[in-house]
Amino acid sequence: MLLVENPTKILVHHLLRIGIDGILAEGRACSDVLRAIDAVCAGKTFISAVIRKEIPIRRIDLNQKSRIEKLSRQERRVMALTLKSYSCSEAAVRLGLTSKTVETYRCRILEKLGTKNSVDLTRFAIEHGMI
Repeated sequence: MLLVENPTKILVHHLLRIGIDGILAEGRACSDVLRAIDAVCAGKTFISAVIRKEIPIRRIDLNQKSRIEKLSRQERRVMALTLKSYSCSEAAVRLGLTSKTVETYRCRILEKLGTKNSVDLTRFAIEHGMI
């Protein structure tokens, strides 16, 4: 959780992108702090109503972290190589895996992120500040 004195749209979106789960506006009541703690402990994202009122936050910004966190370490490595235009066989050599294993990881990545193909995956990565 983070207490922010002067929240800006760029700052709030950056904090969400890097994984901050709770964003509180400075000077908020203790009840806000307690609700934020409860939300974060329950695995949810909490953003003060004052911030949400002033800064439009798309639903995708709130959900991005949970979708990306679903990826295993190895899936993230495969995704990084996919986004760099590595073929399955090139990625397999680089990671010390078989091409079939890399293809399986790619399918899991697409499924977990709700994307249809490499182009859609690239669009997802751009929209979520991953590239």
